[in-house]
Amino acid sequence: MATPATVSNLADSSNVFAKDMYLQIARNNDGQNLLFAPLGLSMAMAMVYNGAVERTERQIFRTMYFDVASDSKEELNQLNYDIMRLFKKPTNQYTLSFANKLFGSRQYEYNRDFKQVLMQKYSAPLEKMDLSTDVEDAVQHINNWVSERTNMIVTDMLKEGDISTNMSLVLISAFSIRGIWQESFPKENTKERPFLKGGIENIDVQTMYTEANFSYKAMPEMKSNVLGIPYAGDTVSLFVVLPWNRTHGMEELETAIRSSNSLDGIFEGLQMTSMKVSLPLLNLTKSVDLAGNLTNLGIDDLFVGHDAQLGGITSSPDVHVSLAEHKTFFSIREQGELPREPTNGTKPDDQDTLFLANHPFMFFVRESTTGAILQMGRVADPSAGATHSAVMSCALLALALFMSLA
Repeated sequence: MATPATVSNLADSSNVFAKDMYLQIARNNDGQNLLFAPLGLSMAMAMVYNGAVERTERQIFRTMYFDVASDSKEELNQLNYDIMRLFKKPTNQYTLSFANKLFGSRQYEYNRDFKQVLMQKYSAPLEKMDLSTDVEDAVQHINNWVSERTNMIVTDMLKEGDISTNMSLVLISAFSIRGIWQESFPKENTKERPFLKGGIENIDVQTMYTEANFSYKAMPEMKSNVLGIPYAGDTVSLFVVLPWNRTHGMEELETAIRSSNSLDGIFEGLQMTSMKVSLPLLNLTKSVDLAGNLTNLGIDDLFVGHDAQLGGITSSPDVHVSLAEHKTFFSIREQGELPREPTNGTKPDDQDTLFLANHPFMFFVRESTTGAILQMGRVADPSAGATHSAVMSCALLALALFMSLA
């Protein structure tokens, strides 16, 4: 099995792609919340890459930066296998769930070697389905599969009408993380505080607050401050990037990211600092149309019937990825493994550093041993994801209680 130093090459590949994908999604979602899971999406595209040939193969290879990981499909598959095994090690602190799968129409025959790779390296066998008549059953079946694989965190992956009778391949990619902070935010400090929605309008949102030591740095090159909050176990952390400018800061930050060589600098050089921190509560679920966004990034042929070259998947002509959807869930709550002493919202001392996330910010969930960015997004309006569902809230509370007692 590869060591974290080896799978870090795969993480580097995914992280480079993360920057491009974020900026692409942001172009079409000005002033809205954003969320996607770069590593999970990279794994899903690696699955398809195994069956791509000629021009389609080259387009996926370039757009996904697979050359950063390996020039060999076999080695790329092994790296994906290794990183999934690394993240599936038993822990009572957090759980990472990757749900990537190809569903294919029953009317086609699929390459045995391709199916074997998906089974052995990705634990995601290609599944034949009736995509010609029972489209409603197909939607329900896929939704049930995603829900089960993500422990009921990602639900309603597809909606009625997403699958039509002329489809050949459906690519599904979902990701969830279940975990608690290394230390709790005192619940008694949570109250409504103002948030500058979209950098324009003040709204009141439930906001948690604490005083403690956090990893932190000022980042003048991006006119932002960075705060690191570790999940229990200390290998996965949330990084919040808060622009200095409350109204136009996100635009400036995204412009700086577009001009930067990589995202690595965001996570480097943080120091433990005595902080006064406030963050809005958040339950954010977002879907991403992969076909449109990946086409704009350079994968032109994969989603077009007469252009897709997928000879490694099937010899049948005109087979293409007819539907490609990505969905993930992200939450900010108070729960942690260790309690913090209540502060009753006392005013900050001069020697402590303020980090008040009361205007739009960017965030990353990152695994430290590989450097992989697991989730990346933007919060412009916390109220848009404040009530994911009563069932979800109860599930998260129950999970936090169970994990704190484990």
